[in-house]
Amino acid sequence: MTLRALLVGDRRFVEAEGAVYTEGPRGAETGERYLEWFDTVTVAGRRGHVAEFRPERLNLMRAAGLDVTFLPDISSAGRRLRNLARARRELLALFGQADCVIARMPTELGREAAALALATGKPLALDIGGCVLDGLRTHGSLAGRVYARIAYRRMRSVVRRARWVAYVTQDCLQARYPASDDAHTIACSNVDIPEVPLKQLETRLERIATEKNVLTLGTIGSLHGRYKGVQHAFAALGRAAPLLPPICYRILGGGDQTSWRELAMRHGLAGKVIFEGTLPAGEAVRKWLDGIDIYLQPSLTEGLPRALIEAMSRACPAVGSSVGGIPELLPQEVLHAPGDVARLAELIGRVAVPAIRADMATRNWTRAQDFTLPRLEKIRGEFWGAFRDSVKAVGSK
Repeated sequence: MTLRALLVGDRRFVEAEGAVYTEGPRGAETGERYLEWFDTVTVAGRRGHVAEFRPERLNLMRAAGLDVTFLPDISSAGRRLRNLARARRELLALFGQADCVIARMPTELGREAAALALATGKPLALDIGGCVLDGLRTHGSLAGRVYARIAYRRMRSVVRRARWVAYVTQDCLQARYPASDDAHTIACSNVDIPEVPLKQLETRLERIATEKNVLTLGTIGSLHGRYKGVQHAFAALGRAAPLLPPICYRILGGGDQTSWRELAMRHGLAGKVIFEGTLPAGEAVRKWLDGIDIYLQPSLTEGLPRALIEAMSRACPAVGSSVGGIPELLPQEVLHAPGDVARLAELIGRVAVPAIRADMATRNWTRAQDFTLPRLEKIRGEFWGAFRDSVKAVGSK
Protein backbone atom coordinates (compact mmCIF):
# COMPACT_ATOMS: atom_id res chain seq x y z
CA MET A 1 0.00 0.00 0.00
CA THR A 2 1.42 3.37 -1.07
CA LEU A 3 1.01 5.98 1.64
CA ARG A 4 0.72 9.63 0.60
CA ALA A 5 1.08 12.52 3.05
CA LEU A 6 0.05 16.14 2.50
CA LEU A 7 2.12 18.66 4.48
CA VAL A 8 0.53 22.12 4.77
CA GLY A 9 2.11 25.30 6.12
CA ASP A 10 2.98 28.88 5.24
CA ARG A 11 6.57 28.28 4.11
CA ARG A 12 7.53 30.36 1.07
CA PHE A 13 8.99 28.47 -1.90
CA VAL A 14 10.71 30.02 -4.89
CA GLU A 15 10.18 28.49 -8.34
CA ALA A 16 13.03 29.23 -10.74
CA GLU A 17 14.86 27.57 -13.62
CA GLY A 18 12.60 24.53 -13.52
CA ALA A 19 13.24 23.81 -9.82
CA VAL A 20 11.86 24.81 -6.42
CA TYR A 21 13.96 26.39 -3.66
CA THR A 22 13.39 27.71 -0.15
CA GLU A 23 15.23 30.36 1.87
CA GLY A 24 14.63 28.69 5.20
CA PRO A 25 16.09 25.49 6.63
CA ARG A 26 15.09 22.01 5.60
CA GLY A 27 13.18 19.89 8.06
CA ALA A 28 9.62 19.71 9.28
CA GLU A 29 8.48 22.51 6.94
CA THR A 30 9.99 21.09 3.76
CA GLY A 31 8.75 17.52 3.86
CA GLU A 32 11.93 15.47 3.38
CA ARG A 33 11.80 14.22 6.96
CA TYR A 34 8.42 12.56 6.47
CA LEU A 35 9.65 10.47 3.55
CA GLU A 36 11.03 8.11 6.16
CA TRP A 37 7.46 7.09 6.98
CA PHE A 38 5.46 7.92 3.83
CA ASP A 39 6.08 6.96 0.22
CA THR A 40 5.23 10.40 -1.13
CA VAL A 41 4.93 13.82 0.49
CA THR A 42 3.24 16.79 -1.16
CA VAL A 43 4.27 20.07 0.46
CA ALA A 44 1.70 22.86 0.12
CA GLY A 45 2.90 26.38 0.89
CA ARG A 46 3.10 29.93 -0.43
CA ARG A 47 4.83 31.24 -3.51
CA GLY A 48 7.84 33.34 -2.57
CA HIS A 49 10.23 35.65 -4.39
CA VAL A 50 13.85 36.66 -3.96
CA ALA A 51 15.29 39.96 -5.16
CA GLU A 52 18.37 38.22 -6.56
CA PHE A 53 18.20 34.56 -7.49
CA ARG A 54 21.37 32.83 -6.29
CA PRO A 55 20.71 29.08 -6.14
CA GLU A 56 23.95 28.36 -4.27
CA ARG A 57 22.59 30.35 -1.29
CA LEU A 58 19.19 28.61 -1.24
CA ASN A 59 17.99 25.14 -0.31
CA LEU A 60 16.94 23.05 -3.31
CA MET A 61 13.74 21.07 -2.84
CA ARG A 62 14.69 17.77 -4.43
CA ALA A 63 14.03 14.28 -3.10
CA ALA A 64 12.43 11.15 -4.53
CA GLY A 65 8.75 11.17 -3.64
CA LEU A 66 8.68 14.88 -2.74
CA ASP A 67 6.51 17.41 -4.55
CA VAL A 68 5.73 21.08 -3.92
CA THR A 69 2.50 22.85 -4.73
CA PHE A 70 1.36 26.42 -4.11
CA LEU A 71 -1.77 27.56 -2.29
CA PRO A 72 -3.40 31.00 -2.22
CA ASP A 73 -1.89 33.31 0.40
CA ILE A 74 -4.23 33.92 3.38
CA SER A 75 -1.60 35.34 5.73
CA SER A 76 -3.18 38.79 6.12
CA ALA A 77 -6.72 40.04 6.66
CA GLY A 78 -7.05 41.31 3.09
CA ARG A 79 -5.58 38.19 1.50
CA ARG A 80 -7.70 35.97 3.72
CA LEU A 81 -10.85 37.78 2.63
CA ARG A 82 -9.91 37.46 -1.06
CA ASN A 83 -8.42 33.98 -1.09
CA LEU A 84 -9.92 31.86 1.69
CA ALA A 85 -12.68 30.21 -0.36
CA ARG A 86 -10.22 29.27 -3.12
CA ALA A 87 -7.66 28.03 -0.60
CA ARG A 88 -10.23 25.73 0.97
CA ARG A 89 -11.29 24.36 -2.44
CA GLU A 90 -7.70 23.65 -3.38
CA LEU A 91 -6.99 22.02 -0.02
CA LEU A 92 -9.98 19.70 -0.43
CA ALA A 93 -8.75 18.79 -3.90
CA LEU A 94 -5.35 17.93 -2.44
CA PHE A 95 -7.05 15.86 0.28
CA GLY A 96 -8.36 13.60 -2.49
CA GLN A 97 -4.78 12.78 -3.47
CA ALA A 98 -3.51 12.13 0.07
CA ASP A 99 -4.02 9.53 2.77
CA CYS A 100 -3.30 11.93 5.62
CA VAL A 101 -2.64 15.57 6.47
CA ILE A 102 0.26 16.97 8.48
CA ALA A 103 -0.51 20.58 9.44
CA ARG A 104 2.25 22.98 10.47
CA MET A 105 1.09 25.39 13.14
CA PRO A 106 0.88 28.25 13.84
CA THR A 107 0.19 28.98 10.17
CA GLU A 108 -3.04 30.11 8.58
CA LEU A 109 -2.91 27.51 5.82
CA GLY A 110 -1.99 24.81 8.32
CA ARG A 111 -4.90 25.67 10.59
CA GLU A 112 -7.35 25.69 7.68
CA ALA A 113 -6.04 22.30 6.56
CA ALA A 114 -6.38 20.94 10.09
CA ALA A 115 -9.94 22.22 10.46
CA LEU A 116 -10.94 20.70 7.11
CA ALA A 117 -9.30 17.39 8.01
CA LEU A 118 -11.19 17.26 11.29
CA ALA A 119 -14.45 18.08 9.50
CA THR A 120 -13.97 15.45 6.78
CA GLY A 121 -12.42 12.69 8.88
CA LYS A 122 -9.06 12.76 7.07
CA PRO A 123 -6.26 11.39 9.32
CA LEU A 124 -4.47 14.40 10.81
CA ALA A 125 -1.28 15.14 12.73
CA LEU A 126 -0.27 18.59 13.98
CA ASP A 127 3.31 19.85 14.16
CA ILE A 128 3.30 22.83 16.54
CA GLY A 129 6.34 25.05 16.28
CA GLY A 130 5.26 28.31 17.88
CA CYS A 131 2.53 30.46 19.43
CA VAL A 132 0.11 32.32 17.17
CA LEU A 133 -0.86 34.68 20.01
CA ASP A 134 2.69 35.93 20.53
CA GLY A 135 3.31 36.07 16.81
CA LEU A 136 0.33 38.25 15.98
CA ARG A 137 0.57 40.44 19.08
CA THR A 138 4.07 41.43 17.96
CA HIS A 139 3.08 41.70 14.30
CA GLY A 140 3.16 45.48 14.40
CA SER A 141 -0.19 46.11 12.70
CA LEU A 142 -3.43 46.88 14.48
CA ALA A 143 -5.21 44.20 12.43
CA GLY A 144 -2.68 41.61 13.57
CA ARG A 145 -3.11 42.51 17.22
CA VAL A 146 -6.90 42.44 16.95
CA TYR A 147 -6.84 39.08 15.17
CA ALA A 148 -4.41 37.54 17.69
CA ARG A 149 -7.04 36.43 20.21
CA ILE A 150 -9.30 35.01 17.50
CA ALA A 151 -6.45 33.03 15.97
CA TYR A 152 -5.38 31.86 19.43
CA ARG A 153 -8.84 30.48 20.23
CA ARG A 154 -9.07 28.80 16.82
CA MET A 155 -5.70 27.14 17.22
CA ARG A 156 -6.52 25.91 20.74
CA SER A 157 -9.76 24.41 19.42
CA VAL A 158 -7.99 22.54 16.63
CA VAL A 159 -5.28 21.22 18.93
CA ARG A 160 -7.81 20.09 21.52
CA ARG A 161 -9.63 18.00 18.86
CA ALA A 162 -6.57 16.48 17.17
CA ARG A 163 -5.47 12.94 18.03
CA TRP A 164 -1.81 13.32 17.02
CA VAL A 165 0.15 16.39 18.20
CA ALA A 166 3.90 17.01 18.01
CA TYR A 167 5.30 19.92 20.06
CA VAL A 168 8.80 21.35 19.71
CA THR A 169 8.93 22.43 23.37
CA GLN A 170 8.91 20.44 26.57
CA ASP A 171 6.34 22.56 28.42
CA CYS A 172 5.69 26.02 26.94
CA LEU A 173 3.49 25.26 23.93
CA GLN A 174 1.81 22.36 25.71
CA ALA A 175 0.55 24.81 28.34
CA ARG A 176 -0.70 27.27 25.73
CA TYR A 177 -2.24 24.67 23.40
CA PRO A 178 -3.13 21.55 25.39
CA ALA A 179 -4.08 18.39 23.55
CA SER A 180 -6.86 16.11 24.77
CA ASP A 181 -6.01 13.54 27.42
CA ASP A 182 -6.28 10.67 24.94
CA ALA A 183 -4.19 12.30 22.19
CA HIS A 184 -0.83 10.92 21.09
CA THR A 185 1.80 13.61 21.76
CA ILE A 186 5.57 14.12 21.72
CA ALA A 187 7.88 16.90 22.85
CA CYS A 188 10.72 17.01 20.32
CA SER A 189 12.64 19.84 18.67
CA ASN A 190 12.64 20.13 14.87
CA VAL A 191 16.38 20.76 14.81
CA ASP A 192 18.73 18.54 12.78
CA ILE A 193 22.26 18.65 14.17
CA PRO A 194 24.88 15.90 14.01
CA GLU A 195 26.71 14.68 17.05
CA VAL A 196 29.28 17.34 17.98
CA PRO A 197 32.68 16.11 19.15
CA LEU A 198 34.52 17.55 22.12
CA LYS A 199 36.98 19.07 19.64
CA GLN A 200 34.31 21.64 18.75
CA LEU A 201 34.23 22.92 22.32
CA GLU A 202 38.02 22.97 22.49
CA THR A 203 38.18 25.00 19.27
CA ARG A 204 35.65 27.48 20.67
CA LEU A 205 37.60 27.90 23.91
CA GLU A 206 40.75 28.54 21.90
CA ARG A 207 38.90 31.22 19.93
CA ILE A 208 37.73 32.90 23.13
CA ALA A 209 41.24 32.83 24.61
CA THR A 210 42.76 34.41 21.49
CA GLU A 211 42.68 38.20 21.51
CA LYS A 212 40.89 39.68 18.50
CA ASN A 213 40.39 43.21 17.27
CA VAL A 214 36.66 42.81 16.63
CA LEU A 215 33.88 41.23 18.72
CA THR A 216 31.51 39.47 16.29
CA LEU A 217 27.86 39.00 17.16
CA GLY A 218 25.32 37.19 15.02
CA THR A 219 21.66 36.33 14.51
CA ILE A 220 19.99 33.88 12.14
CA GLY A 221 16.47 34.89 11.18
CA SER A 222 14.21 36.07 8.42
CA LEU A 223 14.07 39.80 7.69
CA HIS A 224 10.59 39.48 6.17
CA GLY A 225 9.08 40.54 9.51
CA ARG A 226 10.13 41.89 12.89
CA TYR A 227 9.54 38.69 14.89
CA LYS A 228 13.23 37.93 15.40
CA GLY A 229 13.77 41.18 17.29
CA VAL A 230 16.66 42.41 15.14
CA GLN A 231 15.39 45.97 15.65
CA HIS A 232 15.94 45.56 19.40
CA ALA A 233 19.40 44.11 18.82
CA PHE A 234 20.27 47.25 16.84
CA ALA A 235 19.05 49.48 19.66
CA ALA A 236 20.92 47.46 22.30
CA LEU A 237 24.15 47.38 20.31
CA GLY A 238 23.91 51.11 19.71
CA ARG A 239 23.63 51.60 23.45
CA ALA A 240 26.36 49.09 24.40
CA ALA A 241 28.89 49.88 21.65
CA PRO A 242 30.75 52.66 23.53
CA LEU A 243 31.55 50.16 26.31
CA LEU A 244 32.63 47.34 23.98
CA PRO A 245 35.63 46.66 21.79
CA PRO A 246 34.97 47.27 18.06
CA ILE A 247 31.94 45.19 17.05
CA CYS A 248 30.51 43.54 13.96
CA TYR A 249 26.91 42.29 13.86
CA ARG A 250 26.27 39.64 11.19
CA ILE A 251 22.72 38.73 10.18
CA LEU A 252 21.96 35.56 8.22
CA GLY A 253 18.49 35.49 6.71
CA GLY A 254 16.41 36.39 3.66
CA GLY A 255 14.29 39.48 3.10
CA ASP A 256 14.54 43.06 1.88
CA GLN A 257 17.45 44.74 3.65
CA THR A 258 16.67 48.35 2.72
CA SER A 259 14.73 49.46 5.79
CA TRP A 260 17.01 47.42 8.06
CA ARG A 261 20.10 49.22 6.76
CA GLU A 262 18.44 52.56 7.46
CA LEU A 263 17.53 51.43 10.97
CA ALA A 264 21.09 50.28 11.68
CA MET A 265 22.38 53.70 10.66
CA ARG A 266 19.90 55.44 12.97
CA HIS A 267 21.36 53.47 15.88
CA GLY A 268 24.91 54.48 15.00
CA LEU A 269 25.85 51.10 13.53
CA ALA A 270 26.89 52.22 10.06
CA GLY A 271 29.63 49.90 8.85
CA LYS A 272 29.11 47.57 11.82
CA VAL A 273 26.24 45.47 10.46
CA ILE A 274 26.65 42.88 7.70
CA PHE A 275 23.55 41.48 6.00
CA GLU A 276 24.64 38.15 4.59
CA GLY A 277 21.45 36.92 2.96
CA THR A 278 20.87 33.17 3.04
CA LEU A 279 23.01 30.05 3.02
CA PRO A 280 22.09 26.43 2.32
CA ALA A 281 21.35 24.47 5.48
CA GLY A 282 24.01 22.29 7.03
CA GLU A 283 27.76 22.72 6.89
CA ALA A 284 27.66 26.25 5.45
CA VAL A 285 25.59 27.50 8.39
CA ARG A 286 27.74 25.64 10.91
CA LYS A 287 30.88 27.29 9.54
CA TRP A 288 29.12 30.66 9.71
CA LEU A 289 28.33 30.07 13.39
CA ASP A 290 31.95 29.19 14.07
CA GLY A 291 32.82 32.78 13.12
CA ILE A 292 30.46 34.28 15.73
CA ASP A 293 31.61 35.24 19.24
CA ILE A 294 28.15 35.87 20.73
CA TYR A 295 24.86 34.63 19.29
CA LEU A 296 21.81 36.86 19.83
CA GLN A 297 18.22 35.53 19.84
CA PRO A 298 16.17 38.63 20.81
CA SER A 299 12.92 37.17 19.43
CA LEU A 300 9.44 38.49 20.10
CA THR A 301 7.90 35.07 19.52
CA GLU A 302 9.38 31.58 19.30
CA GLY A 303 8.71 27.91 19.68
CA LEU A 304 12.07 26.30 20.31
CA PRO A 305 14.47 28.14 17.97
CA ARG A 306 16.55 25.76 15.90
CA ALA A 307 19.13 28.42 15.08
CA LEU A 308 19.83 28.92 18.78
CA ILE A 309 20.28 25.18 19.31
CA GLU A 310 22.63 25.05 16.33
CA ALA A 311 24.65 27.93 17.78
CA MET A 312 24.82 26.15 21.13
CA SER A 313 26.02 22.98 19.40
CA ARG A 314 28.97 25.02 18.08
CA ALA A 315 29.69 26.01 21.72
CA CYS A 316 28.73 29.58 20.93
CA PRO A 317 27.85 31.83 23.92
CA ALA A 318 24.30 33.10 23.52
CA VAL A 319 21.85 35.69 24.81
CA GLY A 320 18.11 35.38 24.23
CA SER A 321 14.69 36.70 25.08
CA SER A 322 12.41 34.90 27.51
CA VAL A 323 9.72 33.97 24.98
CA GLY A 324 8.53 30.49 24.01
CA GLY A 325 10.92 27.67 24.73
CA ILE A 326 14.09 29.79 24.94
CA PRO A 327 14.12 29.50 28.78
CA GLU A 328 14.26 25.73 28.23
CA LEU A 329 17.61 26.26 26.48
CA LEU A 330 19.35 29.18 28.22
CA PRO A 331 19.73 30.03 31.93
CA GLN A 332 17.92 32.97 33.47
CA GLU A 333 21.09 35.06 33.78
CA VAL A 334 21.36 35.49 30.00
CA LEU A 335 17.67 36.12 29.28
CA HIS A 336 15.86 39.42 28.76
CA ALA A 337 12.18 40.25 28.41
CA PRO A 338 11.18 40.64 24.75
CA GLY A 339 11.88 44.20 23.65
CA ASP A 340 13.87 45.09 26.79
CA VAL A 341 16.69 46.97 25.08
CA ALA A 342 18.38 48.11 28.31
CA ARG A 343 18.61 44.56 29.67
CA LEU A 344 19.84 43.23 26.30
CA ALA A 345 22.56 45.90 26.16
CA GLU A 346 23.60 45.01 29.72
CA LEU A 347 23.79 41.30 28.85
CA ILE A 348 25.87 41.94 25.73
CA GLY A 349 28.35 43.90 27.82
CA ARG A 350 28.51 41.15 30.42
CA VAL A 351 28.95 38.31 27.92
CA ALA A 352 31.69 40.24 26.13
CA VAL A 353 34.00 39.28 29.03
CA PRO A 354 36.09 36.29 27.82
CA ALA A 355 35.92 34.34 31.08
CA ILE A 356 32.12 34.51 31.07
CA ARG A 357 32.01 33.47 27.42
CA ALA A 358 34.19 30.44 28.18
CA ASP A 359 31.80 29.27 30.91
CA MET A 360 28.80 29.81 28.61
CA ALA A 361 30.48 27.95 25.75
CA THR A 362 30.92 24.85 27.90
CA ARG A 363 27.39 25.06 29.25
CA ASN A 364 25.80 25.53 25.80
CA TRP A 365 27.79 22.76 24.15
CA THR A 366 26.79 20.37 26.92
CA ARG A 367 23.08 21.32 26.70
CA ALA A 368 23.09 20.92 22.92
CA GLN A 369 23.96 17.23 23.26
CA ASP A 370 20.31 16.69 24.19
CA PHE A 371 19.32 17.68 20.63
CA THR A 372 21.60 15.56 18.47
CA LEU A 373 20.08 13.49 15.67
CA PRO A 374 20.45 10.01 17.19
CA ARG A 375 18.43 11.02 20.24
CA LEU A 376 15.75 12.99 18.42
CA GLU A 377 15.33 10.47 15.61
CA LYS A 378 14.34 7.80 18.11
CA ILE A 379 11.63 10.05 19.59
CA ARG A 380 10.37 11.12 16.16
CA GLY A 381 10.45 7.59 14.82
CA GLU A 382 8.20 6.25 17.55
CA PHE A 383 5.62 9.02 17.08
CA TRP A 384 5.53 9.32 13.29
CA GLY A 385 5.84 5.57 12.84
CA ALA A 386 2.76 5.07 15.02
CA PHE A 387 0.90 7.79 13.09
CA ARG A 388 1.80 6.09 9.80
CA ASP A 389 0.51 2.78 11.12
CA SER A 390 -2.76 4.43 12.13
CA VAL A 391 -3.12 5.92 8.62
CA LYS A 392 -2.40 2.52 7.09
CA ALA A 393 -5.06 0.93 9.30
CA VAL A 394 -7.65 3.46 8.12
CA GLY A 395 -6.75 2.82 4.48
CA SER A 396 -7.02 -0.95 4.82
CA LYS A 397 -10.60 -0.87 6.11
